[in-house]
Parts: sequence; structure tokens; C-alpha cells
Amino acid sequence: MDKVDVKAGQKILLGVEDCIRVGDVTFVKKRCFIRLNNIRDVNTNSERGEEFYYAPEIQSIRIVDSVMDRTLTKIKNHVFINQIDVLYHEAIKYIRLQAEFGVNMESIEHGRHTEFPSLLSIATLRCIFIFDILWIRIPKDLAELLSSDRYRRVIHDGRMIKDVLLHRYHITLGKCFDTLVAHIATRKAAEKEVDYRLPSIDISIQDCVMKYFKIPDKFFRENVDFYKRMLSIENQLEAAKNVAFLVDLQNHFLAEIMLVDVIKRCSV
Repeated sequence: MDKVDVKAGQKILLGVEDCIRVGDVTFVKKRCFIRLNNIRDVNTNSERGEEFYYAPEIQSIRIVDSVMDRTLTKIKNHVFINQIDVLYHEAIKYIRLQAEFGVNMESIEHGRHTEFPSLLSIATLRCIFIFDILWIRIPKDLAELLSSDRYRRVIHDGRMIKDVLLHRYHITLGKCFDTLVAHIATRKAAEKEVDYRLPSIDISIQDCVMKYFKIPDKFFRENVDFYKRMLSIENQLEAAKNVAFLVDLQNHFLAEIMLVDVIKRCSV
């Protein structure tokens, strides 16, 4: 069992077998077992009630803080939109009221040569909307959210997103904060000798989240097929996870790394 000070009343992420469970700790006997209530499987959204987990089967423990709790709730309650209907228009109306949001696209590994981009996900402070662009493409009002400089967007490795939007949908992506660029820049500043031109320093959004937020390894599933329709709940959850942490990553880079010296001077 990880050397984490777990107490009754806390909410934790528990790595067990090949999955991640989140639940409320009701009893813990150190180095022996943990009892959880209100358990939910992060990868399937299934509810599991109350269970005991013994030390040999526990692979990782992460105490859930307020930011993580909010993000897990967003992932669980994501909204999947696959037609132009009232739900679609309500989502657009809500996003238009936001100052900033995270943006991610699925199945765009080949950039402009991608035949069928699958999903476009937008994460606000409280909600995640997943648009099925394989079916509805990118309507004009959704395109405006991606191009207008009225909004602050956060992306990870925006090269492919920008390429796909421009050459397949004729949309020019507006100003963005790229968390991959932030990772490279801060790593280069810290290590001095990093060559930021090398592709080997690229890091996926999943690895970036696990690095900076200490998320357990099995939180993200690998090799997810976002093409298959109908899109399963499990795959919707993966799309939600891939966009859910972007704004929090931006805030981490700014407040905890880039602006540390400035904040210290302001305090003085």
C-alpha cells in the first residue's frame, strides 16, 4: 500500500487491478485494508456501493483535493452531443458565456490528411461538452468559438488541431495557451540543456496530466477507438478525460512555475 496518510472522511483515487476507483474512505487500517463507500469506476462510470480493498491488491492511492474532485465530477457528468438539436444550441449558448475553455480533438493523428476527425471536446470550469463532428461536422456557431479572439482557449500540442481545422474545415484557430509548449519551455528553463527542437521532448496530454497532477497510471485507457459508433460511455469518458484538465494545467504552469518569482515579489 502506498505511503499516503489516508483517513476516514477523505475521498481517494484507488488503483486496483486494471482500473481506478474513486470513493469515500469510511475505515482504514494502515498496511492492512481500506473500506470505501460511494465507489465509482472512473473508466466505466459504474457505481459499486461499498467495498473493502486489501493491501496486496492496492497499486496506488491519490487523495482527491477540491480541484481534482471538481474535475472528476465534470468527467462523470460530461454531455455528449451528436445532433443539431436543443441540447446543442444550449451548449453553444453556455460556452459563449465563458471567458476561457479547454479544446481537444480526437482521431486527428494525421493532421490535414486525417480522413475522419471524430470528436471535438470543450471543457469549461463546470462542464464538458463532447461534439460528435464525425456526424455533425463543425457548424458555424461552433467554429466561431474556435476562431474568435473573444475567448481564451487552452490546448495541448495544437499543431495537429490547427492543421485539421484549417485544411479540413477552413477554420483558423484563434489565440491559445498550449500546455505542451509550456511544458517544453519550463523544462528547458529548469534543465538548461534541453533542445526544444527535438521531438523526443513531446509529451501527450495523458502523460502531462500524470506528471504534474500525480494521477495514477491506469487513470487513462490506452488505444481507444473513437471511430466506432454508437460511441460507448467508456470512450466518451476517455474523451472527457483528455480535455478535462487543460485549464487546470494552464493555471498550474502559470501560478506554480512561470509566475512564482513575480508572485513572491508581489507578496513582498
